[in-house]
Amino acid sequence: MPDRLVPDPWEPSVDVSLTDEQTAIAGRFSALFRADLLPALRRLYEHPAAPGPSGAPDPEDATAGRAVWRALVELGATRLLLPTELGGEGAGQRGAVVLAELAGTALYGGPLLDTMTATEALLPGAFAAADGTAKYLAEIADGAAVPLAPRARGHDDPADPAPLPAVGTPGIRLHRRLVAAAPEGRYLLVLGRAGAAAGGGVHGALVRSDDPTLTCRQHEDVTRGGLYAVELADTPVLAWVHPADPVGVTGVTGAGRARGGARTGDAASAAGAAGGLGAAGPFRNADPRSGWPGLVARARLRHAGYLVGLVQGALDLAVARVKERRQFGRELGRFQALAFRLAELTARTEGVRWLVRSAAWEADTGRDPRLTAAQSLAAAADLAGDATAAAMQLHGAYGLTDAADIQICYRRAHLDRVWQGSAAALRREVFPLLVAERKFAHRTDPAG
Repeated sequence: MPDRLVPDPWEPSVDVSLTDEQTAIAGRFSALFRADLLPALRRLYEHPAAPGPSGAPDPEDATAGRAVWRALVELGATRLLLPTELGGEGAGQRGAVVLAELAGTALYGGPLLDTMTATEALLPGAFAAADGTAKYLAEIADGAAVPLAPRARGHDDPADPAPLPAVGTPGIRLHRRLVAAAPEGRYLLVLGRAGAAAGGGVHGALVRSDDPTLTCRQHEDVTRGGLYAVELADTPVLAWVHPADPVGVTGVTGAGRARGGARTGDAASAAGAAGGLGAAGPFRNADPRSGWPGLVARARLRHAGYLVGLVQGALDLAVARVKERRQFGRELGRFQALAFRLAELTARTEGVRWLVRSAAWEADTGRDPRLTAAQSLAAAADLAGDATAAAMQLHGAYGLTDAADIQICYRRAHLDRVWQGSAAALRREVFPLLVAERKFAHRTDPAG
């Protein structure tokens, strides 16, 4: 039998064209992320913390951050992922990545992407009659921000969060690092691993951000502002969250078909049988069909969209610079070497953009999103590093000054490209998933 992948005749082709709904979302939020506001939005979290032991955010940043968040809420950002049954738009991942891309162009570092992930984590409880999380989703829809706190150390992978006390513990005492926009949240969702006795799964504790037992101090980080260390001293838990595949987010539940003709559950089982993500992988304590890997995959999709927006913003700045900067009597952009470099990066950006959108389409049509989400994020991360470095070089010495926005893009890219896991770690996760996909493709080969 030839070593080839056979397409499934019943598998619909991937649709990466923008739907009318996606076009409407892009038009709606472009009113906020428009060109004349981008310089101010990019510098939103660039001011140092207030002096003193409190480490509070700069008052100007705090005021501007609240204003931007209110604008996002009024435009419907917090309702995008909510199903229509709960008063949301049900836009799915295809709508979310469009908004994430616009936010990346502006380097928006607020609680938007975290709140989207918190929404998905809370959704299963909203459909459980005995669960009280529906009221928190209603608050999110009305504008409550929910930052995430998975890291106890700066180098922790959010897909493999730090330990968390057992479910039912009335108050939690721990610390978390690199929490984005923590003071802007009404709630904080602390994510962590359960102990071996509790099955080793991942769960979350929802707490009030303004509880007197919770303190935030801003990190002084060279890459970006708006990151906080959070200390919880017996902070009361409002609700325990158990991530699962949320109804209304993926659009199709167990009946969806995975790439290569395998059903979603079967493909996930095969990934586990093929070593899954491995004993050393971030999901070593999770069933590959469980909700936590899916939740992480969807968060990675949105972050990949954010990185595409970051790259697009950096390229726009570079193009504007080479048009105005002149050497040897002509614009820099007219030199072939520089023009070809920008053309190459533009082509790569479009490729990654469509890869992210195809992965979002797969997630919305019930397929297992883990493979394409990891591939999309790895590609976007590599591109973010290459594109911002090239854009800095095209700016010359001016790009190193505080007056240039490109230095903000460059600094942010170095953190944001590893925010959901490094490209190397993502590629390690991709390998067993590719093996599982290939096995199922051969199994469904009519000639096999």
